[in-house]
Amino acid sequence: MTDLEMTRLAAEAMGYLHHPATGGYPCVQQIGSRFNFIEAPSENQYPPYDPLHDDAQAMALARRFPLVFEVSVIEWANHVRRGEPFDVAYDFCKRIAKRAEK
Repeated sequence: MTDLEMTRLAAEAMGYLHHPATGGYPCVQQIGSRFNFIEAPSENQYPPYDPLHDDAQAMALARRFPLVFEVSVIEWANHVRRGEPFDVAYDFCKRIAKRAEK
């Protein structure tokens, strides 16, 4: 599964993935090989939606899926004890994407 697919599935899990023409905001719209987060129709600049690398966006997912996030934090603690690098936000989004695929 690619990072783009995981981002799309995370946006779907949050209920963000739809076209702004439908009138629902906030939303996430895919433009090329990235997603943009659109909070209101009058905005001129759209920040990227990237919960795989943006901790605040990953935490918004964590509030919606606390048990899945807890598993990622436990996995992070295990990696820290072993002295291995670990990206909690990336792992968490990967778990959400796998859950959404089922």
